[in-house]
Amino acid sequence: MKKRLIALMSAAAIIAAPAHAIDAKYRAKLERSGCTQLTEADGSCDIHKTKAQNQAAHPQSQVDVTPYIGTWQMFDASGQRLMKLVVREKGYLFDGKPIETANVPFITDKGELYLVFRTRSIAFKPDGNGEWHSPTGQGYLTRQ
Repeated sequence: MKKRLIALMSAAAIIAAPAHAIDAKYRAKLERSGCTQLTEADGSCDIHKTKAQNQAAHPQSQVDVTPYIGTWQMFDASGQRLMKLVVREKGYLFDGKPIETANVPFITDKGELYLVFRTRSIAFKPDGNGEWHSPTGQGYLTRQ
């Protein structure tokens, strides 16, 4: 009986313990470098460099965002209107507030502009539509 109780208590302790995907040192390197796990994994960002060094190595001016410039309205999956995103030649605004990307913007094989922000990733399609994903939800966007 005691063995079962000990085994049950051990299993409960393991299940209840929080799971951490990355350790604190790696998280600090990501924050210092301005990288995300995705950009570090695909080689577009080096966690051993500073954010300024990474931006200098991969300048955002290499990507022509001209076809995507304008105001984009974001919606959640149920169609509820959310915030507006403004794409400018040099920068992005969420509801009028400047925000930096966590990656270097790039154009996919399908011609989509792909951006990763701190809390979400967004793919802008040349036809004026797009989609976004975040840890708490997903949705779509349209150019206004």
